[in-house]
Amino acid sequence: MDNGKPIFYRNYRKVLDGKLTVEQIRARPLREAFLLILIHNFFHNLKLKKIDPLLAIGLDLGNKNFREVELGVCSKIQFTKQLLENVYLNIPPKLVFCIDNRKPNILGSEIIYYVKKIEALLKFGIKKIIWIFTGLNKIMTATNAKKWTFFNWDEDIEVMKGITMNLQELINNDKILKQIINLPHQ
Repeated sequence: MDNGKPIFYRNYRKVLDGKLTVEQIRARPLREAFLLILIHNFFHNLKLKKIDPLLAIGLDLGNKNFREVELGVCSKIQFTKQLLENVYLNIPPKLVFCIDNRKPNILGSEIIYYVKKIEALLKFGIKKIIWIFTGLNKIMTATNAKKWTFFNWDEDIEVMKGITMNLQELINNDKILKQIINLPHQ
């Protein structure tokens, strides 16, 4: 939701016309799901004290603004109370990952949607946003302090102070995923 206005999934009109089901437009493609597993496991394996990666987090940015992020890296203390209340997280994670958002082109172009979402997340207080574009094998990082930067999947990216991640290495270290994810794009 953006300023109280809903943000619809791409192809939502086909659901209204009975041509697709809600699950068909909301479900995550397999490639994205496996990338999320790799990233989640990367953070889990770091065994950082007091830090947890959370999948598919709903964020309450305030003023009727809600966003979902595919993965958020949060302090356990940040979300413990809200976990008991079963509400959207209203405290910014330290870091979030977004992957190929499948929202429609309702704001003029998809890039406008990406920029608006990133700016809203940064304004909310998230220190770093990492957006993975699966169709391009590119990664963009955004912070308030630096220019937004694009990287290739095979480049080291500082995800947190002193911690780098290389998405291509994560893929290569998993024999099955290496075969699936490195297939030509359709």
